[in-house]
Amino acid sequence: IRMQYADDPELQEMIGEILTGVKDTARLTGQLKSYSQAESLECARVNVHDLIRKVASECRQKHESKSMMTLDIAADESELMVNESELARSLASLIDNACEATIDGGDVTVSTETVDFDEGYCALQSGDIRPGTYLCITVDDTGRGMDNQTLQRAFEPFFSTKSFGQGHGLGLANVYGCVRHHKGTVLLSSMLDRGTTVQMFLPVRTDGDTVGDEPADVATTTSKGRIMIVEDEEASRETLEAILTGAGYQVVVFKVVAEALAYYREQADAVDVVTLDMHIPGMTGRELFAAIRQVAPDARCLLSSRLLLASDAQSMLDNGAEGFLAKPYNAEAVVRQITKLL
Repeated sequence: IRMQYADDPELQEMIGEILTGVKDTARLTGQLKSYSQAESLECARVNVHDLIRKVASECRQKHESKSMMTLDIAADESELMVNESELARSLASLIDNACEATIDGGDVTVSTETVDFDEGYCALQSGDIRPGTYLCITVDDTGRGMDNQTLQRAFEPFFSTKSFGQGHGLGLANVYGCVRHHKGTVLLSSMLDRGTTVQMFLPVRTDGDTVGDEPADVATTTSKGRIMIVEDEEASRETLEAILTGAGYQVVVFKVVAEALAYYREQADAVDVVTLDMHIPGMTGRELFAAIRQVAPDARCLLSSRLLLASDAQSMLDNGAEGFLAKPYNAEAVVRQITKLL
């Protein structure tokens, strides 16, 4: 709608309000999935120093406090393979907490440094922490701090010392989930009335492997191709069709499994990618995927679902499906995924 009615400012404002509500809901859902480790992270090369500056600037504008924020960005290496949105969310949580802790005055410092972990240190850590070089991101404040009882519960989901409605999010639990997803570790120290220090350690290189030697980002221009959509839900089907058609692709759409399979058996060579709803009536996603692969063993399929990476979907990814599109569809993410695949 936003693309089709770009010249209607009143409608654009209403659309903006809708999207804001959706994004707020998606943010909390994303935090829940991050903490539960149900989300498969799509990582890309990110300049973490630039990300810190951006998040810190946004937090400065958000908090009208007496705290003084200082950035000490000094690490030798700042480009890592990370999930940018999840890391930005975690950084924002930490800096927000530090600003709130110093609302009556105090200092907030965000710094980076490069550190090396040897086997002895890694053996003392929980989880799969491997020897190597890590980027340490430290958020330090001289604010209210925490007593020992609060400190012991700081990483619990939805634990908060704030009044109802002011802080019952995932906060530090989300930070912990983010760091562990990236095969890192996090340290927390605090004293009442003395302030709090949180350190996130993210791997740069481990065990001789260079993190980040993946291919460069895909081009933003789209390759032309034919996309076959198998989707029974009308709103999702029409949205996905509009996104792909607008990006210049030929699109064929089916809401009935039998019709989709009949078409694919005749036109498999002409179809470049199949987007496959995991919960279409008449056949499970696993069965439909298997039927498509029986026709063309090298068929390129993208799965879609509102239940991100359910066990069936994960099994299909393990057996050759090319990727996953989360609902509700995000136009940029869909086009990026298709472009990368083609």
